[in-house]
Amino acid sequence: MNGEPEAGEDLTPAQHAAARHLALLREDPPRPGMGLARRVLVTTRWQKAIRAPLRIVAMIAGSIRDALGIATRRRPPEAKR
Repeated sequence: MNGEPEAGEDLTPAQHAAARHLALLREDPPRPGMGLARRVLVTTRWQKAIRAPLRIVAMIAGSIRDALGIATRRRPPEAKR
């Protein structure tokens, strides 16, 4: 459901309730709290700080996976001539 329901569209009771609720939110959208900007900045900072170590761990895990894949890969049987 994108936007207002069309006139001929059959809606379930749950869809009617959701449409009413969304209409109320469109009329009077909630305002963000005073601490929202601060929380967003704090979250961004710790994510930026941990990004590099996580990428290193992911690269090491990928390398181990590749090495195990190469080590355990079965060779295809020789083609009969």
